[in-house]
Amino acid sequence: MSVVARLFTGCLVLVVLAVFAVGATGYGVYRFSDTKPVLGAWSQPLGSARALTAGIDVDNGDVTVADALPAAPVTAADTAIAAEYVAGANTPLTLSWQSVDATGVASLGSAPADPPLAFLHWLQSPERATWDVGLNPTVPVDLTVDIALGSARLDLSGLTISRLGLNIAVGGAEVVLGPATSTDGSSRIRVGVGDVRLDVPDGVPVSIRVTAGAGGVQAGPGFSYDGMSYTNAAWSSNGNAGLELVVEAGTGNVILTALTGVTDPVPSDPGPTGTPVPSPAPASPAPAGWVPALPPVPAAREVGR
Repeated sequence: MSVVARLFTGCLVLVVLAVFAVGATGYGVYRFSDTKPVLGAWSQPLGSARALTAGIDVDNGDVTVADALPAAPVTAADTAIAAEYVAGANTPLTLSWQSVDATGVASLGSAPADPPLAFLHWLQSPERATWDVGLNPTVPVDLTVDIALGSARLDLSGLTISRLGLNIAVGGAEVVLGPATSTDGSSRIRVGVGDVRLDVPDGVPVSIRVTAGAGGVQAGPGFSYDGMSYTNAAWSSNGNAGLELVVEAGTGNVILTALTGVTDPVPSDPGPTGTPVPSPAPASPAPAGWVPALPPVPAAREVGR
C-alpha cells in the first residue's frame, strides 16, 4: 500500500471515530440528561358549541379520558374540554382550540423532544407523558386518540360518542363504552401489540366486530356471537341498532365484559389469558353535571382560538 493510500485510510478512520464520538456524546447528553417533569393544566369553555371534536396524539405516554378530571368537583357543565398533563420540561406540547360551525375542535398531545444534534433525530427517545382529559358530557363527542407507545383508559360511560377512533402501536387499551349516536360502523379500535379490554354497562347496545391476529377473544357472559360480531341483549332489544365498533388487535387478546350498574373504570389488570374476567362491584351513580375545576394554566404552546 502506498503512503498516500495509508494516509487516506488513516484520515478516514479518524473521521469515522470522531463522528461516532460526537454522536455518542450528544446522544448521551440528550438521552440521560436529568430533566424534571412539568405539571400543567389547560381548558376551554363550551360557549356556543353544540358538538365537540377532540384529538389526542401522544408519542410515549398514558392517556385517560372521562367526563371529568380525576378528583374534580362536580358542578355546572360550562367547559368543553379540560386536561391535566405531566411531561418532560423539553417535551413539545400541542394545545389547540378553535370553533367551527358550532363545533369545538380541540387538539392536544406531546411529541419527542428535539435532540441536541440534528443528525441524531433518528435516535429520538421521547420522555413519557401522562394525560388526563375530561370532556363535556352534554354534547356529542368525536374522539380520536393516537398513541405510539403507551396505554389508554377511556371511561365513556358518561359521554355521548358520535365516533371513536383509538390507535395504539405498542401498549394496551381499557375502554368502558357508553351511549352513542354512531350507527355507521365508523368507530374503531386498533392495537398493534397489547391487549384490548372492553367493558359494556347495562343498557348500552353494542355490536363489536373483532379481528385478532396472534391473540384471541375472551367474551364473558352477556354476549352473543353470530359468526361475525359480538352483540349484547340491549342491541337486540334496540332493533339491532346502537354502537357499531370494529376492534383490530395484532398481538394480544380482546376481552369483552358486561358490567352491571358500573360507571367507574375497571381495574387495570385484565387477568391471565384464558381466565374469566370478573365484573367489579356495582358503583353508585355519579351526580349530575360536570366541571373540571382547574388550577391556573401555565405557559404552553397554544395555537388557534
